[in-house]
Amino acid sequence: MVEGCTGWRFVAEELQAAGLVAHLAEPAETSSLRGPKRRAKTDRTDARLLRELLEQGRLPCSWIPPAWILDLRTTVRLRIEARLRRGQEPDWESAPLDVEVELLRERRLQSGQDQSGRGVAGNGSSPR
Repeated sequence: MVEGCTGWRFVAEELQAAGLVAHLAEPAETSSLRGPKRRAKTDRTDARLLRELLEQGRLPCSWIPPAWILDLRTTVRLRIEARLRRGQEPDWESAPLDVEVELLRERRLQSGQDQSGRGVAGNGSSPR
């Protein structure tokens, strides 16, 4: 179970790869179910609340898209970026858009980013 925040996708993918069911908690609704704060919010209290809500069947879940939709979203983002880069880099002037998308993918992988533009965990790079 993961609260929707930066990096949720990677945690959910690892949980699913391990054969577990990933639950993505919707942060705003989860916060409203928490009620007024009495103490400082910590990871431990967050985890307890998420566990209790899941056990009670009250966890407000967000939809986790299947891998093919996530890949499609990444391709669309890369195509938009490639279109914006047209004219800025001379070797891309005459290249077909699909070639530009592949060039962007290669550059991101070489620079330690995943295809969505976020830093890959464990390599010390930070998200954009």
